[in-house]
Amino acid sequence: DGTFKYFDEPIYTNLALPWFENFEPTNYDTPKAPETYNPVGYYRTSFTLPEGWDGREVFISFQSVESAYYLYVNGHKVGYSTDSFTAHDFNITPYLNESGENTIALKVFRWSIGSWLENQDFIRQSGIYRDVYLYSKDEAEIRDFFVKTDFVDRTSENSDVNVTVETDVRALHNTAEGTYTLSAYIKDDEGKVVAQADNQEVTLQAASTNFADKLKDHGTTLTSTMKVTNPAKWFPDTPNLYSLVLELKKGDTVMEAVVERIGFREIYKVDIDDAGHEQMQITGRQVVLRGVNRHDTDLETGHALTFEDYLTDLTLMKQNNLNAIRTAHYPNDKVLYDLADELGLYVCAEANIESHTAASQ
Repeated sequence: DGTFKYFDEPIYTNLALPWFENFEPTNYDTPKAPETYNPVGYYRTSFTLPEGWDGREVFISFQSVESAYYLYVNGHKVGYSTDSFTAHDFNITPYLNESGENTIALKVFRWSIGSWLENQDFIRQSGIYRDVYLYSKDEAEIRDFFVKTDFVDRTSENSDVNVTVETDVRALHNTAEGTYTLSAYIKDDEGKVVAQADNQEVTLQAASTNFADKLKDHGTTLTSTMKVTNPAKWFPDTPNLYSLVLELKKGDTVMEAVVERIGFREIYKVDIDDAGHEQMQITGRQVVLRGVNRHDTDLETGHALTFEDYLTDLTLMKQNNLNAIRTAHYPNDKVLYDLADELGLYVCAEANIESHTAASQ
């Protein structure tokens, strides 16, 4: 009707796509984003770079935006992304003013082609749900890492554990070939180092000045191994955690440091009789799951939750003797997984796929 609205209406549907019943017919054979009615939200803010970020690569991270959006920095179109409940990071270095104010603008579409896969049965909303933040990196970075634990005796609560850390290291803007060192070690809650790997060295060529080539570079994988002697094991009632520390250095200069909380447990199944009946166990103990489905939902803020909201939810679950969560039906904020590790909750972590297409037809 031409009236400007700050907010669009929340919609609840289960099987049917939200625009199917309300706005326009949908052809399942030729899926596309709705065109008759597809509201767009505009977000804009400004910032200045912190002192000490000169010469560093600057990234912006969107932890959750539904459903699809275009990002603009200082009037330049930076990129486009979908997948409402997964974090997206953009390197915005080429578009920034090193001094003075910078402007970020977001153009968010309520529905997109990705919405065909995001047909969860809950109240449908759209917009920015989770944190948006900037971070910077030096000339080389820890791009990603993967931690693997291998019990010497997975059925024993007193087992030693071999730890393997695969770390991807890549050049970002080093102008010449250089040698970098990666160190990895594990600390307990009292700050004592309980295991340390041998330092790994890697030689990285000068980073490409072509932005497309830089994006394609996944880095060089370094493998660190160490053994932890009889660490305290992770169980829901005793959720013992340790801190894995990774440091990337060039000479004595630390390029980047990462700390990740890790626990030690083995989940597997065993035969419990001659008839072939099996039981799931965790490090020699029977697993009993007392779980619930969970949505990101608040009476006033909808799908936008705070750390305190997550903490309240999970604490209430533990107080009522629950020990498992199913993230129905999408990835949650990283804080949920961290709290589940710390409080002692199993997590069935689902992907952002709930199409209902067959049922809808």
